[in-house]
Amino acid sequence: MRLKIFEKMIYILLIYLIAGAVLFFLQRKLLYFPTGKIPHAYETLTLENENETLKVIVLNSGREQALLYFGGNAETVVYNAADFITAFPLHTVYLLNYRGYGGSSGQPTEAGIFADALALFDKVQKKQERISVMGRSLGSGAATYLASKRPVEKMLLISPFDSIKSVAQNKFPIYPMFLL
Repeated sequence: MRLKIFEKMIYILLIYLIAGAVLFFLQRKLLYFPTGKIPHAYETLTLENENETLKVIVLNSGREQALLYFGGNAETVVYNAADFITAFPLHTVYLLNYRGYGGSSGQPTEAGIFADALALFDKVQKKQERISVMGRSLGSGAATYLASKRPVEKMLLISPFDSIKSVAQNKFPIYPMFLL
């Protein structure tokens, strides 16, 4: 009887360890959900950064103020274009497609997203002085990082998070995410 209980505990431990290994090796796929290129009729800015080509959708071109938008991890930013045109008529709105998203080359990483946010700001700043940033979910990290490195006029965060580790810990509470 003791042996059967011990065997069951070993099986449970093995399943736990295998599931933890799967989480570890697939963590990038669990965090980012890149979309392919979506056809649209909006103006597109091509931004070259770190040997990657990024596609940025530009709305309300020629306005005095600019708004840089960083979307969520599974968001196809072009689907919100009409809402941004209506909500921000006084702003030229730039919707960044992260690496691997919406026709941009590369694979999404935290460092890449941060570098691309800085590159987009630097490019836009050459034409516009008043730049605000907006981030939703995953994009709130990019917006916050950018605001800490560049002089943004305003920052708006929609459903922000305090850290990726705490988000992961909430989704998978039985695993010590600080080890991943």
